[in-house]
Amino acid sequence: MDHQRINALFERALSMAPAQRDAWLAAHCGDDAGLRAAVQRLLDADARADGILERGSELIAAVLADAVEVPERFGVWRVVRGIGAGGMGEVWLAERDDGEFTQQAAIKQVAWPTPGLLRRFRGERQILARLEHPGIARLIDGGVDEAGCPYLAMEHVEGVRIDEWVRTQALDARATVKLVLHVCDAVQYAHRALVVHGDIKPANILVDAGGTPKLLDFGIARVLADDADTPASRTRTLAQLLTPDYAAPEQLAGEPITTAVDVYALGVLMYELLSGTRPYRLSRGAGGGMQLPAVAARPPSTAVDGELARAPERRRALRGDLDRIVLTAMAREPGRRYASVEALASDLRAWLDGRAVAARGDGRWYRTRKFVARNRAAVGVVVAAGVLLLAATIFSLHAASAARAQASRAETVTRFLTDMFRFADPKGAPGGLHLTARQMLDAGAQRYDRELRAQPALAAKFSTTLATIYSALGEYDRAIELARNALKRDAIDRGARARALAVLARAQYEKGDYKAAQESIDQARALHAAEDGERSPSVAADIALAGEIARRQGDFKRAETLTQRALAMSKATLEAPNAQIAEELNQLAVLYGDMRRVEDARAPTEQALAMFRALYGDDHLDVAENIVNLGTIDMQTGKVEQALPLFEQAEATYHKLLPVDHPALANTLTDHARALDRLGRYHEAEAKYQEALAMQRKLLGGLHPDVAATLNNMAVLEMELGEVQTAAKRFRTVLDIWAGQGKPDHPLAQISRIHLGSALREEGKLVESEALLRKARTVAQKTFGEAHPIALLAGIQLGVTLRQAGKIAAALAIQEAVDRTMRGAKRLPPLFKAKADVQYALTELASGKLEQARTRVDSAAQAIAAMTTVDPVSRGEVLLAQARIDLAQGDSAAGCSAARDAANLARQALGAANVRTRRAESVGAPCAAK
Repeated sequence: MDHQRINALFERALSMAPAQRDAWLAAHCGDDAGLRAAVQRLLDADARADGILERGSELIAAVLADAVEVPERFGVWRVVRGIGAGGMGEVWLAERDDGEFTQQAAIKQVAWPTPGLLRRFRGERQILARLEHPGIARLIDGGVDEAGCPYLAMEHVEGVRIDEWVRTQALDARATVKLVLHVCDAVQYAHRALVVHGDIKPANILVDAGGTPKLLDFGIARVLADDADTPASRTRTLAQLLTPDYAAPEQLAGEPITTAVDVYALGVLMYELLSGTRPYRLSRGAGGGMQLPAVAARPPSTAVDGELARAPERRRALRGDLDRIVLTAMAREPGRRYASVEALASDLRAWLDGRAVAARGDGRWYRTRKFVARNRAAVGVVVAAGVLLLAATIFSLHAASAARAQASRAETVTRFLTDMFRFADPKGAPGGLHLTARQMLDAGAQRYDRELRAQPALAAKFSTTLATIYSALGEYDRAIELARNALKRDAIDRGARARALAVLARAQYEKGDYKAAQESIDQARALHAAEDGERSPSVAADIALAGEIARRQGDFKRAETLTQRALAMSKATLEAPNAQIAEELNQLAVLYGDMRRVEDARAPTEQALAMFRALYGDDHLDVAENIVNLGTIDMQTGKVEQALPLFEQAEATYHKLLPVDHPALANTLTDHARALDRLGRYHEAEAKYQEALAMQRKLLGGLHPDVAATLNNMAVLEMELGEVQTAAKRFRTVLDIWAGQGKPDHPLAQISRIHLGSALREEGKLVESEALLRKARTVAQKTFGEAHPIALLAGIQLGVTLRQAGKIAAALAIQEAVDRTMRGAKRLPPLFKAKADVQYALTELASGKLEQARTRVDSAAQAIAAMTTVDPVSRGEVLLAQARIDLAQGDSAAGCSAARDAANLARQALGAANVRTRRAESVGAPCAAK
């Protein structure tokens, strides 16, 4: 028989949970019954050997089962049945039988009450009486039975072993860590009460039906400080009633028990629960005691049982931080473990939140990456924090890294940062100046390449970090340069390359170079998938950026698909509240706004805002950004007065946290200006637009899409103010920018084209206006569909041009088609519909359909009157239309009154010289002559 194969199968089966072995052996032994039997014999023998050490009382109880007399009661407790054997003896299920109230308990009895065991028993009773925690089986009662044997009545826990619960519930890594955190809380509570459990293992942790774990059997727990003990007695080890596979090395060696033994046992427990295997098998030493193998345990991510569900995903989840956390808890030397269970739990919570973990060390790139992930727009005071974080992390050393390499690297970085921060000291700075964090950042960016040349991998990571910060500052050219410098380093590894590419893609996107950004993010995504897994958060972030790129290029369908996919992946792998989930919710909301699905945008915006507030409070850039988005939604749904204070609040936050010039502040200024425009505060709006435009041109250049959007809004305002020629020139500039972007038919370009057609009409260039608007309508209908607001807007404006050109029948046909489509469309803003009805009514008036025109214009007037905030221009338009129809129907009184109201409204809002004021006055001119 092939003994080598038998041994190999035996060793592999040993690493599995017992419940999984039968299926695994059936699959790997096939029809070879002899092979299967040989392996099974070894497993049975191993189980018997383990049982002697780990479950001595259980085995003895089983052997002597016939000799054990089942007691009838313990004091007020009536025995129902036996439920097992603990470290001290028998355990019975009993019910309270004193007529007071109904209660069940697990009665723990000392089977052989030797003086030593009796002392331990009394000690345990005192210990348990002090422990009141929902995660610890509590002491209910205690006493001495008729035979003089003491007993404890403890809470009876209905549940399954924690390892069985993890397996049967198919818990993933995150859910398993959350379960372990409950155990950690209970153990830490006991430690604060100066009690060590000493025998943490799956059999001593039961999970109830609600998924809550409870710790059982503090039978070998040790009171760390007791006034009655001498110092010597406090350091003596109790009898080793322990489970070797979960016992710390110092326990196996008979050394004093401290809280560190529970930290070690929790590490072994996590290893087994997360990987499905135990870290190693113990062997018997020369003196007969159990001892650990010479080789340290391998990382749990490399030991994941291949038979587990979604094993590849589990390996990816464990790789890195969780590996380090588990191995740190299991360190053989107590001093290298976590200092407390609380410290272990803190790292587990950090891992769940996506934050840096202490066990990973203070590696400069690692901590900086975690920081940037939670603070994407880390600018202003955040830049100072970033610089200080960078300094702190670079000065630190990985305890487990190679000493010489780390010493060399630390010395290099220390020298570099010492020189860098020396200039922050007035005594050391040239001219006695006190430099700001930003100036130190700039100084470091100028010097890092030269002074870290001997450490190329370090220089690459430093360059990537600087690129991230400069990108957040809005200095995209500098960020792109630094990211590319990082990518040029030969020593950069795959993970670092992926991060540098992602930073480069973000800067290219913000700068408006969408083609380059797409190429960079595609490369980053491929590397992240190879490094972290296809469904990892890093890949989700890359997909989200690809969605942003698609949105800015007007490919809304692809953008929605990518954004929804990224959001689903992030929700599946990260626990809310989480910054990445919030960012992707915000991104989806912005996309819906661009698609004119305004109401769809509200829910993700509110969710993102709530999540960011939960993470950072109110005074944060991401919170401000979402407040702006909420204001935009309010504005687009007609709640302009409600939107205005939101923009003011966001502006105040940006002014507080951002540099004087920043793209985020500029974008907020444009939204604020749009709100002021709609409220008729035109001159205030114009000043805001000018401020934003100057900022954008300085930061982004003259050909950026954000510049195009602001120019378009300014031109619309100029149209309202009657500055038609200036507006037309701006609209042409906008179209040139989109053509330069290679997107002449971008949705925002389409809107500007329609507005240009309206401006040409106002200039009297009706032929050009008609041609441009026909083209815009055709392209919009083909691209977006007939019911899209852009296609409808093109149709409305084309109808107006045709009417003014005297092509009444054609104008009426266009307006009828638009009206028919609008009646079947959903989610159109009420003001949009009302203004369309005004133009349709005027076309009906021109065609002689006075009654239809009257009905339609009155309906539009009622709709506008019901709106809380409508700009004076829109109110004036409906009043003039009513005046024209009244006068055409011979109702001079009503017509003249409406014309005077329109003229007064225009005069107050726009001034006496404005073209709209003069137009209103011309409609009422016949009234003045009477």
